[in-house]
Amino acid sequence: MFYDVLKNKYEDKIKLCYTDTDSYVLHVETEDVFKDFREMKEHFDFSGYPKDHPNYDNTNAKTLGKFKDEVDGKIISESIHLKPKMYCMEVLKKEDDPEIKRRAKGIPTRAVVKKYGINEYRKTLYEDFKEYISFNTIRSINHEVFSISCNKLGLSNFDNKRYYLNRVESLAHGHYKIKQP
Repeated sequence: MFYDVLKNKYEDKIKLCYTDTDSYVLHVETEDVFKDFREMKEHFDFSGYPKDHPNYDNTNAKTLGKFKDEVDGKIISESIHLKPKMYCMEVLKKEDDPEIKRRAKGIPTRAVVKKYGINEYRKTLYEDFKEYISFNTIRSINHEVFSISCNKLGLSNFDNKRYYLNRVESLAHGHYKIKQP
């Protein structure tokens, strides 16, 4: 859908900044992205938008194969994606303080929220910051339940599934632009 719908419309004015199994983070250069998306509404699920938003439409609610705006019409002012399922986004709200959405796979959400803000994600991306995080969790091993203490690497910018051109641009392994030995 990205290539058939969005790339077809925006050509070189759209860039995939991050992808995961079923999601994209896009950078789009246009006068009014909401107006553009409204014109392509058959491809979008706008049901999560506030009801007073011009794009609100319940027609494609929960329909498979439709683009859904995960921030529901808000603007992402900064987005740092270290690797799949490890990211932080600063989302502008109507109030003064931006909302920080963050995720770090394998680390409990409460520990991520308590320990890591956007500055730690920035530091990890640009300065190779690494830090271990400790937390307690409950695990089941052979049907026996245990309470254990974990100490594991928290944020990390190491992703062995991509070929990095620099700190922020990468290609999939096997991409034709990667020089083969």
